[in-house]
Amino acid sequence: SREVVKSAKEAVLGYVVKNGYLPADLETAGARKLDAWGNDLVLYRATEFDASGENACGVTATTLGGQPFEVRECKNVSCANPVDYNVKSNIGFIVFSKGPDANEAGTDPGKDGVPPFYVRIQDSPYTDGGTTYNYDDIVQYAALDEIRFEMGCTGVTTTIPNPPTVVTATRSTLSSLNLTWTPPTTNTDASPLIDLVGYEIDRSLDGATYLLLQSIGVGSSFTDTSLVAAQRYFYQMRAIDKDGNESANSAPITSTTISPIRQTVAAAWSQPANEAACSAANAVPSCATAANRRKALFTIQNTGNAADNGANITVNSMVITWGTTGGTVKKIQAPDLTNRYCNLTGTASGSTTTLTAPLTINAGASTTMSIYWCTTGAQPIFVSVQFNTADGSFTLY
Repeated sequence: SREVVKSAKEAVLGYVVKNGYLPADLETAGARKLDAWGNDLVLYRATEFDASGENACGVTATTLGGQPFEVRECKNVSCANPVDYNVKSNIGFIVFSKGPDANEAGTDPGKDGVPPFYVRIQDSPYTDGGTTYNYDDIVQYAALDEIRFEMGCTGVTTTIPNPPTVVTATRSTLSSLNLTWTPPTTNTDASPLIDLVGYEIDRSLDGATYLLLQSIGVGSSFTDTSLVAAQRYFYQMRAIDKDGNESANSAPITSTTISPIRQTVAAAWSQPANEAACSAANAVPSCATAANRRKALFTIQNTGNAADNGANITVNSMVITWGTTGGTVKKIQAPDLTNRYCNLTGTASGSTTTLTAPLTINAGASTTMSIYWCTTGAQPIFVSVQFNTADGSFTLY
């Protein structure tokens, strides 16, 4: 849908450049009129040059529905007062997708085609008719100056902004990457940039074919979510000024999402010594007899490559599930012999065991954990060991 909306803007802009006036609709401009959800794109046009015989080169200000044609780029969720948004005046046209909920009110509050229009923060709430929606519209627009510049009208000059610099992408979670950058400080070496309104971010899987990912407002960071673990992604971005002028692309950068732990080695069982507390390296507290004491040693390997697609993973809690054998987990110990869990009552099968000290497994490394049981006699049979981290849960054994 982002590509469809962007292509629709380019088609309308191309029509104006060729004819001097705006097309009657998207079909006249040769653009697709449906988004990916099968809904009609919305197009609103400035009154001053929306018909044959009217020429954009002679227009100095634009209106729609008798009101100044302006767009308000929201800087926060409220977007209620002038301090909350940037005003873009003298708009030539606006085209947008209403998103999967097909509710137009987020961009056109009155759903009447009368300015001002709003470009809100994605997934921010707004209310229409007593119902609260999350903003999901996809918007493109062209200012009058951009149109007149593209038409080659006399007396029109523009300065193309510089692209953002020092763009970096860093691993965040199994399914996200954080982009950061340094905003451009000038349009040219001698001109201060006072009209920056946002950025366009492109993404690629191969470093060659890029598609528009997101249009955002001013800032210096963005988190790309819903990604695939251990997948490499490439990014480039452009700065956009108030007249819709785009900078050149930034230098492409790449990063790879975190690779999860993927492997365990089968547990090795023994019967350790008994004691009343978790102070010794190989002891189960408060088991009745030696026959009740059980210890499992098993190895976890973080298969991520530290040099490419790996990252250290920190385990905060575990859910250990075993078969019909009765009993409880009393202690979990790390390779450095520090107790990560100790409970004289014990934790039952399938219950969450929160580690008192999180266990970190470095990328490309493995670690051996010790789990101590008091059982009713027989050795427990593992069903699963679920590891819980800040990035989500995964079951391995």
